Amino acid sequence: MARILVTAAVARSIYKFRSELLDRLVNDGYQVTVCCDSDHVSPEYFDSMGCDYKRIKVGQQGKNPLDDIKLFFQYMRILRSEKPDVVLTYTVKPNIYASIASRWLKIPYINNVTGLGVIGNKGFLQKILFVMQKFALSKSSCVFFQNESNLSLYRSEKIVRNQFKLIPGSGVNIKKYHAADYPSENTLVKFITVARIRKDKGIDELFAAVRVLKEYSVEFHIVGPCEDKAYIGIMNKLQQDYPVIYHGQLTQEQVHEMIIQQHCLIHPSHSEGMANVILESAACARPVIATNIPGCREAVDDGETGYLYPVKDADALTERIKHFVERSWEEKQDMGFAGRRKIEIEFDRNIVVNAYLEEIKKVLEI
Repeated sequence: MARILVTAAVARSIYKFRSELLDRLVNDGYQVTVCCDSDHVSPEYFDSMGCDYKRIKVGQQGKNPLDDIKLFFQYMRILRSEKPDVVLTYTVKPNIYASIASRWLKIPYINNVTGLGVIGNKGFLQKILFVMQKFALSKSSCVFFQNESNLSLYRSEKIVRNQFKLIPGSGVNIKKYHAADYPSENTLVKFITVARIRKDKGIDELFAAVRVLKEYSVEFHIVGPCEDKAYIGIMNKLQQDYPVIYHGQLTQEQVHEMIIQQHCLIHPSHSEGMANVILESAACARPVIATNIPGCREAVDDGETGYLYPVKDADALTERIKHFVERSWEEKQDMGFAGRRKIEIEFDRNIVVNAYLEEIKKVLEI
């Protein structure tokens, strides 16, 4: 049976968003190798799924050209050793360097643009990355995009031409993330934000809203690593003076339990590929307040499953939170149920898995 190599920056992303694909590939008889940094996920997890594991240090945030050259030659070594029939790549650096290595060795490859990341920042670096991606992706069998905006950008820059397909993000496992009973309100309306604590995730706007809403019967739960140390002092001060509880970084299972205890998710991010936490929260029948940007707006029907507001607009976020608080318990619950129905129809992860299997079969001419 054919050999498939799956590569991303860190194991966490494969564990959280690609497990169903790996499981389906293994059950269909493919020999699967996972290639990524081990991160917080044990390599034994992939062994238990029937996959081989090869560690590779991608350094997704690094900008040292020497490290990137080393990464390319790591991919060359692994691909020569594993001899896969198809390579599946996720995130920016694997999309570039694993693709170029696969192209060099004449191995078919399929890419997934999970988001723009640094590519979204205009300037000299963006121009360089456009050139590199144009070369890397030009021979791709298929490039999957998670939102229409990213696809339009890549087409306008002529990075892709005909070999692309739009999918609903990473999708969500609607059995694992099932509709949960809506919590009673008692005296507080509880909100949760799950994000890395840094400026481009909209944390400043969230904090501004928290300060205005101090007198309301609300409680804000924040989950995620504090990647920008400048926010540590701010977070500590907020917890002392406002209804804010910071939980730090939690496991996937702990995040799920936190979400179902809240009335609404707030996702104030400035940019996304597709916001998986929105999909997971909506699948649990929780309304969502999010920025009106690609990667968020696709998953929220404004006024029906939650609210959208202009990106970086703290005043608008504050007003949306107020409006949500003032709605009746029944109205809030109905918004959650509407979100669940939307996820079932549009974002079931099986849609993504089936799209991959279809493209793999095309490549292998099965």
